[in-house]
Amino acid sequence: MVKDKGVKRGLDGRWRFEFSDKESKIDSKFVSNAFISKVVNDASKKYETKLQNVLKHDKLFEHYPELKEFKVVFATSKYDGLEDADGYSDFNEIALNVDSLKKEKNEKARLSRIRRTLLHEV
Repeated sequence: MVKDKGVKRGLDGRWRFEFSDKESKIDSKFVSNAFISKVVNDASKKYETKLQNVLKHDKLFEHYPELKEFKVVFATSKYDGLEDADGYSDFNEIALNVDSLKKEKNEKARLSRIRRTLLHEV
């Protein structure tokens, strides 16, 4: 493979695309008080959706289209002992703890936290 601008080998020897996350966005419905209350009030359940529904990131999905189908699970800490967030690559799943999101002061802070967490996990 020819080394192009934005492509480099990772420490594991596999090729990686390098691009900015600056344009990535989170769909705000997933940080609303109503959504978080819905998940918290039904702690025995979890809410699942696809990563492409939560995270808008054209470059990421262009280079790694399989990530579109990753599950994002919103749950409480009562769900499987979930801390802040966990990535389960064997299951193509990222779980986010809404109890942690409740601690954020406002919607903008929640958006930022989810964005940072999802980008870290993928």
